[in-house]
Amino acid sequence: MENKITIINQDGKEFNYEILFTFIDEDTGKNYALLDEGDDAILVEYDEPSGVIKLVEDDKILAKAEEIMEEYYETQEE
Repeated sequence: MENKITIINQDGKEFNYEILFTFIDEDTGKNYALLDEGDDAILVEYDEPSGVIKLVEDDKILAKAEEIMEEYYETQEE
């Protein structure tokens, strides 16, 4: 099963992504998703009740997401 999402920006332009990975930051309780557009992958913060999605550009959060994904994939290989 493929998980897909379409994001429409403020100008009405549509972007289609595959949801690769989601996680909740235990420290902040915020939701994050790694999205793939084919040639590009982006990390977004999302608020489920409101549907608001924000691009993550903070290096600390990006590093944390990378660490979580690496740990996940390591456990899947075992």
